[in-house]
Amino acid sequence: MDIKRLLNIILYVLNKIDEASKTKLLKLMFFADFEHAERYNKPILWTKYFRLENGPAPSYLLDIINTSIGKSNYANEKDVQRFEEVIKIEFRKVFDTNATFLKPLREPDLDDISESEKEVLDYVIGRYGHFNAKQLSKATHNHEAWKKKTDDKRLKYSDVITDNKKKKYFQIWEEDFEAIYDNC
Repeated sequence: MDIKRLLNIILYVLNKIDEASKTKLLKLMFFADFEHAERYNKPILWTKYFRLENGPAPSYLLDIINTSIGKSNYANEKDVQRFEEVIKIEFRKVFDTNATFLKPLREPDLDDISESEKEVLDYVIGRYGHFNAKQLSKATHNHEAWKKKTDDKRLKYSDVITDNKKKKYFQIWEEDFEAIYDNC
């Protein structure tokens, strides 16, 4: 994954909404990624998604954030360092839960984000940006990719592609990606 591009996409979202909880950011990225795949037959992040208790999350972004806050060590150390250089992490109590909040430390490099990606990110921010993490988690459970049950608990981009030729391309790509990812 291109960490520079990923960080610029995150910065784009965070600069639009000022800050987000970890869960909120992950859900917004899910909606944007699958919306872009549905509209333009290609996702924004090209990453794996799993069915987690609070809904789907982009796997590598979750790894980076969790490594940064000391909950795991799955992400590349250099990627985590670059993340921490551009994203401020704060911890706050929200109701009875300790929550992780993310704030941008700079503006994004817009050269890393296509016009169609900006369009979809803006659409998702407009539609879901006012939701809190709990509302977003609930909303992800209504998404068609979430509703399609799989044995491996993965959500697949091909689940939202309606064009049969392009759907087949995504299915082949997902199989190849799975083989590469599992061997890392």
